[in-house]
Parts: sequence; C-alpha cells; structure tokens
Amino acid sequence: MVFEYVFDNERWHVIKFGYLQRSVPIELTPALMAELHEFGTREHAEAWQLLRLIYGARKMGKGADVLGEVCESVNSACAVTNISPGYLKMLLSKMIQGFILRKTGKTDDTTKLKLPSAGPGRPKSQRSGIIPQNRQPNAVAKTAPMAVNTPTLAPAPVADKTPEISAEPNLETMDKVLAYFKFSEDIFDCDSPRSALEKLEEQRWFCDRLKEIRRIFDEPMTKGLARQAVINELLLRRTDVAMTKSDVSSEQFAALQQTKTLLEQSYRSQWDQIDQIIPYASAVQSKTTFAGVISDVIKAVQKYKQSNETTLIDGIFTKYEIEILMRQAEQHEIRYRPSLTLCWLEAKRHLWDANYKSTLPVRVLKLLDAGFREGVAKVNESGEVFLPDLEKDGPEGEYFDLGVGPFAGEAETGNKPQAVEPPKELPLPPVDNSHEILSS
Repeated sequence: MVFEYVFDNERWHVIKFGYLQRSVPIELTPALMAELHEFGTREHAEAWQLLRLIYGARKMGKGADVLGEVCESVNSACAVTNISPGYLKMLLSKMIQGFILRKTGKTDDTTKLKLPSAGPGRPKSQRSGIIPQNRQPNAVAKTAPMAVNTPTLAPAPVADKTPEISAEPNLETMDKVLAYFKFSEDIFDCDSPRSALEKLEEQRWFCDRLKEIRRIFDEPMTKGLARQAVINELLLRRTDVAMTKSDVSSEQFAALQQTKTLLEQSYRSQWDQIDQIIPYASAVQSKTTFAGVISDVIKAVQKYKQSNETTLIDGIFTKYEIEILMRQAEQHEIRYRPSLTLCWLEAKRHLWDANYKSTLPVRVLKLLDAGFREGVAKVNESGEVFLPDLEKDGPEGEYFDLGVGPFAGEAETGNKPQAVEPPKELPLPPVDNSHEILSS
C-alpha cells in the first residue's frame, strides 16, 4: 500500500505505509503525516531519517530522493547507521510519543511505537539507496546525514542494551556540570599567571556554555564534534584575553592573531559539520539563548514591580515624579498637568487601534488645567506654602526634599519631615449627677 501526502509543496509517499500504520497508535491521514514530517525534521532529525530508511518515506519522482525506493529492515538500518536496535527503537519512540503528546496531550504505554520484525542479515553493499560508509557526497550531506562519515567524527558506540529515557540531569553546580559532560577541572589550569577569580569566572562561563548546547551533546553522532567545538571556543576566549594584554606591534601579538585565525577556521568547520548532521543545531542554540534573555527580562520586571517607588500613582507618573512636577518657586508655577495625564491614559488604552483619535474636547482639558492651577494658587495665598527663591543661596533658594511636604513648617526644619507627636489624651467630660440629687 503506497500512501501519498504533500510536504513543503512537494509530493511524498510512504512505501511501507501499512507497516507504519500498524507501528503507530494513531490513524495517519495525509495532513497528519505532513505534520509528523515537519515535527520529525525540526525536532527529531535523526529519528526521522531512521523512519525514512525503514518505512520508505520518499520524495516522489524518478531520482528525486537519494535513498531510492528500497526500504531497510531494522537490522540493516542499524548496520547502516551503526547503532543498536534498542537505541533505534528508543529514538523512534521518543519522536512518536512527542508528536502524539503535541496532538492529543497524552503520553503513556499506549502511545509507544511497535517496530516491525527486525529481519535477518546485514545490507547488501550494492543495494540502491544505501550510502557506503566511505562516501561523502555533497548532495547526501543534508538529506541523509546519518550515513555521512565526517573525518573528525568518531563512530557512535554500540549500546549493549536498550537505553532508558532518563529524567533531566542535575546541573545545579559547576562540579555536576563538568561531571555530566565528562570534563576535568585541569582544563582551567593555564601556564600564564592569572587570579583565582579569573579562573572561577572562566569555569562558570564554560559550564553555562555546556548547558546551552546540551542537546547537541545528547546526540551520539555530534557529541565528539560538540566537545571539540566548545574547547576551541574556550581557547578563542583565552586568546582574546591574551591579545588585549599584548602590544599590537609585538611579535607575540602577531603570533596570537595567527593562532586565533586557525582556531576560528577549525571552530567554523566543526559547527558546519554539526549543522549537516543535525540541521536543528543552530536553532537549538538560538532558542536556548533567547530563552535566557526572556528569563532575564522576567526577573527585571519582577524586581521593578516589587518596589513601591515604581508604582504609577495616576497611571503615568510615580509618587516622586509627581512631587517634582508639583514643585513651585517664586520664578515658576507647578508643572503637573492633569489634562496631559488624561490624554496619555486614553492613548495608552487605544495603543493598538490604528484609527484612534482623541475624544477629549480641548476646552474641557484647558478648564481642567486652569481649575487645578487656581486651586494651588488659593492654597499658596494662605502663606503656609514654602516657595523657594531660586536666585538666592542657601536653604531659601532650594526646593524641598522628596518625601517632604511643601509647607513652610517642614521647610524650616532643614527640608526634613518633622516627627509626628502622638495625640494627647483628652480630659473626660464632668459627670452630671444632678438627676441623682433631685431623685433623693
């Protein structure tokens, strides 16, 4: 039974669709198969290539797909990719369960993958669609990255038994990070003298970098490349520090610059190979970094909101901003305008309305400002408001401090608020006993 579907405006078909449908616990439609194709290529590239090998997901058209029209058994797929049947099943099950979790919201034993029978023997060397280990065609590098044998890539070890999907590792401390990625603390010892603080800072940066690209370390085919790349990144960091401490006209600076160029070439080559094997590597790195940026923004907003000093009293200004706008002197009046606050609040409420126009009449806004200024002027006439003369020196020419009212009594105390005395106890009213005398 041949099953056809469309992905990325191209026609695809599944040669062994009957086997695939019996292996997965959901009914696959053309639309659902296209979604599984996208999910696999983006988040489980290695598992998707295994599915293509075993079940025959191919691009339609003569010669359109480098894998050809021959499907592999489980054993032959394991021989081609140099992984164990148990690990192969774990990769495919992880992809299928992740896809079902996204679609249905559930994951249990009923969502596990059921592989077809393994089948005897190893693949024939001349079978169409199988890429020999000693070939590295450019056309195959991105389409079938699992069969590419890059020069610096060591073959993945064959597992003796089916690995279990473990929980998230504990990476709370730097010691646990180094132990998880199998790095020694000796790599932070340098011949050049540096302080213990600089060494600790480098160690902290290195551990954070390892956690950012952990998913690339979890892939058996890119683990070796990722290890070399992160070490080169550490050496590049040290080279930059050494160059800043050297004279630009010295031979040492020229030698460091040449060393940096060689390291950068090697570093770029390693990441290019990683991108060929798992195309989502760059996306994983960017996503993790962006997630860190978002978390920093959330922490900053939480810290800002926790302070009472940042509360917007009228929806626009904080209490200290209002105090500054309410300051007045012999040379000027208050600067706070209620009409401006109303206009900004209205504009803020209609921020996403492209056709927004203010509905507040100008005459009402002018009346509001005039009434507010008249009220402040009436209070000033009482003579209790301290109005500094900005042309004078000393306390008489200075504004009152923030948090202190503008009344003269507070200004005379050196712009400091006076201590509030507790209210005195009022005497009790005399008791009227005249009714008792009359009754007697």
